[in-house]
Amino acid sequence: MRDENQRYAELSEKDRSGPVSSDYSSDFFAGLRRSARNALLDYFDYSVTVDTLWCDVACNNGYNLKDIQRRGAQIKGVDLCANAVAIARQNGLDAHVGSMTELSFSDNEFDVTVLMEALYHVSPDDQILAMAENIRVTKPGGIVVHVTTNLDSILRRFRPSDMHRYGYDLNEINDFFVSTGAEGAVVFPRFPFGWGLSAGPAESMLTPTRLALFPVVGMAWRMPA
Repeated sequence: MRDENQRYAELSEKDRSGPVSSDYSSDFFAGLRRSARNALLDYFDYSVTVDTLWCDVACNNGYNLKDIQRRGAQIKGVDLCANAVAIARQNGLDAHVGSMTELSFSDNEFDVTVLMEALYHVSPDDQILAMAENIRVTKPGGIVVHVTTNLDSILRRFRPSDMHRYGYDLNEINDFFVSTGAEGAVVFPRFPFGWGLSAGPAESMLTPTRLALFPVVGMAWRMPA
């Protein structure tokens, strides 16, 4: 696990050195990820209030934390990249250095736990650890949100990235959470690549056609009460 974490940190140092207002907060896919996150919360009729505590796992330089903070929630972030965390803290954000597989937070601490674009950096065994940590730190009845690159999409098969070292099966990820008693939901862009997002139950949304077409997928689970 330490070797994988070290590799992730090294890649992150190269890729996450910009200010909060740069690439990660303004490009098309960053906007799509935020929209997917919000659509999933709307699907579960989850209201963001000043009493809501969010955890952003693999928080990068704070672009997602900043957006969540604007919505009125309390925030905490963690990332393995010390440089990215330093930038987040310089922008007044509550961010700390740490691993997604060994979160330093208490059990049942957060109302919403978010993980964006991170699982493909670590091995399948560590992916399971990271997902288990998401569940551990989320309150009963809380929401876990994953928005990630769909590595099975046609686009990603023809345009692979060095950052996407490890694959994963989105159906297996959903099964992992659902096995705890959680309710799953998935959001994809509306066909064919139009504006707007379509959210629905995970078991009916994770179809081979959608998985082939769309390069970004949002998934969320409401933890059992």
